Amino acid sequence: MLRRLLRILLVLPLFIALASPQASARTSGWAIDVVQPGDTLSRVAKRHGTTWQRLAQLNGLTRPEVVPGQALIVPRPSLSVRPGDTLWELAVRHGTSVKALRQVNGLRADQPLVPGTRLRIPQDGRRPIDAGLFFVPSGNAAKDRALLARYRSTVRRVGLFDVRINPNGSLAVRAFGPATTVLRTQGQLPYPVLTNLTPSGFDAAHMRRILAHPAKRRTLVDSIWHLLKANRFPGVMLDIEGLKPQDRALYTQFLRELHAKLRPSGMEIAVSVPPKQGPHTPAHAGGYDYAAIGKYADRVFVMAYDWHIPPFTGPGPVAPYPQVKATMAYASTVISPKKLYLGIPMYGYDWNVTAGNGRALSQQKALEQAIARGATIRFDPRSRTPYYRYTANGERHEVWFEDARSLAAKFALVKRYKWAGVGGWQMNLFFPQGETLFWSLFRAL
Repeated sequence: MLRRLLRILLVLPLFIALASPQASARTSGWAIDVVQPGDTLSRVAKRHGTTWQRLAQLNGLTRPEVVPGQALIVPRPSLSVRPGDTLWELAVRHGTSVKALRQVNGLRADQPLVPGTRLRIPQDGRRPIDAGLFFVPSGNAAKDRALLARYRSTVRRVGLFDVRINPNGSLAVRAFGPATTVLRTQGQLPYPVLTNLTPSGFDAAHMRRILAHPAKRRTLVDSIWHLLKANRFPGVMLDIEGLKPQDRALYTQFLRELHAKLRPSGMEIAVSVPPKQGPHTPAHAGGYDYAAIGKYADRVFVMAYDWHIPPFTGPGPVAPYPQVKATMAYASTVISPKKLYLGIPMYGYDWNVTAGNGRALSQQKALEQAIARGATIRFDPRSRTPYYRYTANGERHEVWFEDARSLAAKFALVKRYKWAGVGGWQMNLFFPQGETLFWSLFRAL
């Protein structure tokens, strides 16, 4: 995901919510309503005994317009049954099960839903969880301070992106502006993020030349230790992407040596890995030995996204539920769940179907674009992902993104598999609905 975003060179506007996320995201009970044709934000608010301003706060809306198919988090743990509603659809929408819906509502297995009756949504309680985000300095100290302050009560660990590796194994000098000081003042933990980025992108050959050379590998290990020691960092985050199957043994050896060097000093290792559903599935991710990485890493960040990405694939879900679930199921068998963190895509993709290319955009931007264009949002029940279509300048577009429904399904998996935490790329890609849902389901450590 980082590779694709860097290639596209996103320039995203900052959206100002109607209230701070910390103030607006808290609610004692929640459900997810879906906008119907003819609905207005005020009409939806009236259905749930609240105000349109409150709904705007909970969902990060900057104006009162809505479009059909749009998911809205409402501050009420129940919904009025509509004609055509099914327990299965409502369960999928809320990341729960038909069984749980029946139990909390006292419904028999053969009892049909009656339109107009209220259906309670299971509220499982807020589980303690660790959360992290990547941070990319903007060069504007005031802007960076404001961004870091936004997440001070949500995120415990922050990856400072990025520190590059020189050809001889030493580390390039990197300044992070006020970030390190601000994070420590806020009680958060800053981790430098080491990458194998070069001018050509994430470079497996560059990394292979270092790992295959014992002296360069030792230099890299020693340089990481000195970086952490000199800056009082608690540990390092390794975002080494694109490794080939033939790099598997070398990368494992490097992690073993790094672990031996850092462990006596109490320094941690966090590792980003691509999604895998088996030891050699998919084949292109064979450079990452989940079991070995889990042995030497203190935290493993699973980048469970980019199953569809322009221009390499056609339109489709970025993080489809079946594939995310299969990845989590496999990872949980070879790595302790106490070390595992689910990577959440804080972005979607806008495919230009006519031209055969596309661009990345934040979840907030994807939603605002749908509203601005009056597009009807559809929901794919198999992948549990929203999407919409529009035409601009005679060219057809298809946008796949995340919303409260797709995120509820993934958060439910985090609870089910008892993973340690969640994280995302990057702070600047705002996802207000995600923040609201996070606070509804979890308690940040």
